[in-house]
Amino acid sequence: MKSFTVNTAGRISLAEYIPTICPIITKGQVFKLAKTKKIRLNNSHCTANVKVGSGDILSIYLPDEMLGMPSVEKLYIYARALEEPVYEDENLLIVNKPAGLAVIDEDGKTADTLINRARLYLEKDKNYHRQEMIPQLCHRLDTGTSGLVIIAKNKTALDEITVLLKTREIEKTYYCITVGKPKQPRGKIEQYLQKNTKEGIVSVVTASTPGGKRAITNYETVKTIGRFSLVKVELITGRTHQIRVHMAHIGNCLLGDSKYGDIKLNRELRLKYQLLSASSLKFPDTKEGVTKGLSGKTLVAKEPWFYDAFYNEELK
Repeated sequence: MKSFTVNTAGRISLAEYIPTICPIITKGQVFKLAKTKKIRLNNSHCTANVKVGSGDILSIYLPDEMLGMPSVEKLYIYARALEEPVYEDENLLIVNKPAGLAVIDEDGKTADTLINRARLYLEKDKNYHRQEMIPQLCHRLDTGTSGLVIIAKNKTALDEITVLLKTREIEKTYYCITVGKPKQPRGKIEQYLQKNTKEGIVSVVTASTPGGKRAITNYETVKTIGRFSLVKVELITGRTHQIRVHMAHIGNCLLGDSKYGDIKLNRELRLKYQLLSASSLKFPDTKEGVTKGLSGKTLVAKEPWFYDAFYNEELK
């Protein structure tokens, strides 16, 4: 167990504060620790959403070796090198995540994650000065999905990008390979989705189902070769596994998808990951804020790893 005296410029949630003093603990883990009563604030149990401010006493009931910076050093210094960023300025780092790489390690035991690669990259940059927090993901991609991810270098950037994503002012485009050809060459899929956290799966449900959330996906068939199609997808909402579940719902699951796809076919083709890539990010026109350097621009990732196999008809 270790106790800390909170020191912040203003009041922030416990879930946001703890990763700034114990980077080995993720925001998601704070919720788990609070739920299992391993965190006390001013000697009382608390929730992860409670606001903390300077002078508060915070106690975390974990082994001391998990709560100090040496443990963090051991983690991220063993991450692999980050690919050349697609974009970088004083506030943001935008990178192309390869398929198979987890964006973050929920258990705090794996060194090679996207956020650790980004942290290693930035810590080696003499011009980078860590401010009130370590680099944070603004959004996530599934481990098997490749493509663009936005990482914030400071809290201002994290807050602004989070708002822009929630208000859909940053447009996200994906490309995927589906099994079969969609009956309609283009269309909009609008279904409610329910996440089963325990099982790690998402299901299509009715609007009246408790926990169901409205999800909208636009798609357009780019090309069909043999049994498979290259499909362009625009996310209007950003629910967990949304593209994978929606495409499977209309009868065209993603090739390589181990949760919602054709397992037998995936094994036949020896595919480990779903053929899905977050291909581009389009930023709004603005003259202020952390995205002013990206005003009206569209960032595009390099061609997904599965493009050549599709166009060379190697997927048969």
